[in-house]
Amino acid sequence: MKIVVTVKLVPDPNAEKHIDPATRRLVRTGVETVLNPYDEYALEAALQLKERAGGDTTVTVFAMSPESLKEILRKALAMGADEAVLLSDAGLEGSDVWATSYAMAHALKKIGFDLLVVGGLTDDAAPARFRAPWPSISACRASPTRAKPTSPTANCTSSARPIPDIKR
Repeated sequence: MKIVVTVKLVPDPNAEKHIDPATRRLVRTGVETVLNPYDEYALEAALQLKERAGGDTTVTVFAMSPESLKEILRKALAMGADEAVLLSDAGLEGSDVWATSYAMAHALKKIGFDLLVVGGLTDDAAPARFRAPWPSISACRASPTRAKPTSPTANCTSSARPIPDIKR
């Protein structure tokens, strides 16, 4: 099974933020960025699914961002992802939600997957909840319970259909 997790960088939640009055966009220059916390939960959920499924299950992280921000993929690989894919093009810079969704959908279709896992929210915007016409898991968040002493359990909801219990 091939699991793909979408990830993105967001401004550090503790950093001071400003909106450019001319563009009405968040000024990202000079603001430290971090992996979106909800995407971290989604990645943890995907890694837990991989562990439960065993076999040839893989986890691929996917990001659409400028190439200069590819550290997001390095962190996800360090967390345990098997592979990383970056969609980067100057023409996509500043894309709205529709254009971003369109570009990501085509790229995801090209790389292929059996299950898509998304965080469902970002710390830098809240356009809408992601709805996919394919098997997906969204709205991942941390759980107060712990599967292992060092790893929080991620709770997620299915936005396409019930997720079957995966057995080895």
